[in-house]
Amino acid sequence: MPASTPRLQSPCPLPRRAFLSAAAAAAGGLALACVDRATGVAMLPPLTASRLPDPEASGIEHVVLVMMENRSFDHFLGWLPGANGRQAGLTYIDSAGTGHATYPLAPDFQGCGHADPDHSYEGGRVEYDGGACDGWLRANDIFSIGYYQEDDLPFLGRAVPQWTSFDRYFCAIMAPTFPNRVYQHAGQTDRISNTLDLSTLPTIWDRLAARGLEGRYYFGDVPALAFWGAKYVPISRPSDAFFADCAAGTLPQVAYVDPPFLGEATGTGP
Repeated sequence: MPASTPRLQSPCPLPRRAFLSAAAAAAGGLALACVDRATGVAMLPPLTASRLPDPEASGIEHVVLVMMENRSFDHFLGWLPGANGRQAGLTYIDSAGTGHATYPLAPDFQGCGHADPDHSYEGGRVEYDGGACDGWLRANDIFSIGYYQEDDLPFLGRAVPQWTSFDRYFCAIMAPTFPNRVYQHAGQTDRISNTLDLSTLPTIWDRLAARGLEGRYYFGDVPALAFWGAKYVPISRPSDAFFADCAAGTLPQVAYVDPPFLGEATGTGP
């Protein structure tokens, strides 16, 4: 697939419509802007939102959102030409005061010998460090400052340059998986840790139903809509049904897809 100049957009702070238009987000990435320590200048200046077109005139018949796990833009797509990505040439200090340079992960793509990088509410604030974004090695080992290059990603490395990418898109809350999964469906969250408490927050599925629009949630093994108990069982399907609906041309107007959480063969998190 030939390379082309990617289109880059920078969304403003997460209104509901902008949330739905984004294709995927890493649940363990940073939620706030960082400050370049060398210059003291914020790397994410305020942006002016542009007026969105009339949805009915867009020509879009289906919106499909796939949410992956625990990836930041720099780590995953920082190589993208023209993007605001940073990979090589950075150094971070560990808890012993030793500096370590960022490095390409290949050939250890999955880092199975490393602990899962800390993406708890508390750990995220150590890493974020008030905006300096220099606490990675005070909360993790060196795996947390590794990155992928274009050739390491057989599919995305070829496809992403043809797509629209958001190089300043971050997770909804600087916290672990479950708070962000609740946010994905509700546009807000009711927890800061991976608690299994049931939620009573209204969701996008309620809004779709109120407008007479069809929505469906497809899951790999652990359905995030279980946070609402049995309320959304009627619109939930296993992921195999997503591929069947695609083939049959029966996708709903809005579909959310969650890849499997369990197992290593198809793991989406580092």
